[in-house]
Amino acid sequence: MLRIPYVPTAYPDETFGSLLTRLVLYNGTGLWRSLLEDSGYGRRTISPFYSMPVRDTRIDSLLSALGYSYQDMLRQLTSLPFWLAFNNATPLRHRIALPSDDGTGTRLFLVGKAYASVGARFCPACLVDDFDAFGEPYLHRHHQLPVALVCAKHGEWLRMTCKACGITVLPFNKTLLRSPALRCDCGKDLTTGSGPPCMRRQRLQRLSQFAESTLSCTSAPWTHSQIRTILQTKNNFKKSNFLSASLKLLERTYGPMERSPSGLEISFKPNAAEDIHLRLKVPASLQRAPEFCALLSATGLSFEEFRTAAKSALVTPISARVRPAPRPTTLAQARFEFNYFYEKSPGSAASKLQQKAPELYWLLRLKDSSWLEQRIQRSLWTIPSIEQDRARLWRALKVEHLSYHNMRRAGPLVRATIRDAIWLRDKLMRLQPKNVVDISAADIAQRNRAIALSRALFSVLRAEQKPLRIHAGLLSRFAKISMTQAQIAIANCPPLRHLIDAVNAGKNRRTAMWAARTLADAGHHPSASEVLLKAGLNTTKVNRDLALEAIASRIALRN
Repeated sequence: MLRIPYVPTAYPDETFGSLLTRLVLYNGTGLWRSLLEDSGYGRRTISPFYSMPVRDTRIDSLLSALGYSYQDMLRQLTSLPFWLAFNNATPLRHRIALPSDDGTGTRLFLVGKAYASVGARFCPACLVDDFDAFGEPYLHRHHQLPVALVCAKHGEWLRMTCKACGITVLPFNKTLLRSPALRCDCGKDLTTGSGPPCMRRQRLQRLSQFAESTLSCTSAPWTHSQIRTILQTKNNFKKSNFLSASLKLLERTYGPMERSPSGLEISFKPNAAEDIHLRLKVPASLQRAPEFCALLSATGLSFEEFRTAAKSALVTPISARVRPAPRPTTLAQARFEFNYFYEKSPGSAASKLQQKAPELYWLLRLKDSSWLEQRIQRSLWTIPSIEQDRARLWRALKVEHLSYHNMRRAGPLVRATIRDAIWLRDKLMRLQPKNVVDISAADIAQRNRAIALSRALFSVLRAEQKPLRIHAGLLSRFAKISMTQAQIAIANCPPLRHLIDAVNAGKNRRTAMWAARTLADAGHHPSASEVLLKAGLNTTKVNRDLALEAIASRIALRN
């Protein structure tokens, strides 16, 4: 791993992307590219570090050079604590799961997909304060929270765009974030305030303060039931109209809201000058940290007051549904059930037992028919033989294709379970359908495109002179399909995607080999610098090693 001349220390409430931006600012882009190459990202594969990167060997290597572990980075430099503060109250399928030591089991992809924005938010007053305190502005974590529309400290409207030219000042893309500046590229001063605060801004500032406090939360044992109990108690909500009362509380506190066409989301844009919305989910099954923060702050609670209330919130335990024990299939139980029906209607006791509990009726008929005849005082019709039942069952299951579920109360099947269980089990196992996957025409087309793209990949490698970066557009020309079809096929075929990534990861090595071969064929004895110049590669330690390896391989072939 490269030695970094100066590793910056994170400022209070700084984001991970902002820290990396300052790292490049202090050490230069050359070291950053070399650091990316050493970590395994490659020169052009720059991850969007403004979000929460998923754990792999590359991010572990990069963080190790900065002196962070993956868990420390998530908790100290990202908005993850905000989501974890209400993770236990979130429905199970929407809960976040941190990766284990081996990197498996992560569910970080659930964080904030529906709340994504096009750029970083900043506070005009914080730009000035940071410049005065640290000599440079930086991005704050609590400004990037999905419920933050106002700065928690200054009460200023958060901004993403320049008021003069309208461009996004710090856009989110696949490169590093720009360093925050006091002026836009158009010359407009970005530190201009929003004027005197109004009532709505004060309420939104209280919401931002509530959300900011969650970033320091390390233990969040409260459940959805406790939060609901607090909201009902503080606002006098009734259980029957909790949802409608919650929506009215939000509109009364923050202003009128627009409902999405699906009805699952509400949003409002209090600041007409900025394209920053507050989006909240409506159904309780979709509520997460943003919704809980908005409701609790609208109730008038701070985060510390909520924590105190959660400790004393009494939740009535829901008693588990007690299922009755299964009825025993014994002769004693069969006689008991028959006598129950006999007391009510002696003449129809046998037929009622056959309707309600056919397994008990046939157990009596097969095991104690004389007792039954004595009770009803008449002879019963002859029971079909085992062979007859087998023939009827086989015809129903094999020829007529009746399901076991539909026949479970039929006489032949009930009798077979009592006196011919081994034969019945054997036949049912033979008739069990094999696991046949129904492949649609679209799946077949996708598979054929993936095969065509993999063949195109090897055709490109065989035909290329100077190695090229493999991408969907290049492969689509060789496979004679559209680029959109190629992109979809690559996205839906992980083996093909991994193959393309592996080929691109070795592009510098192949380029160095090509340069060494070209120079050797021209009669030169190239040095490492000449190989790098011919290949068009930057002079880094990794690329120099590749050039020396290429020269050594040519010498070995010549000898």
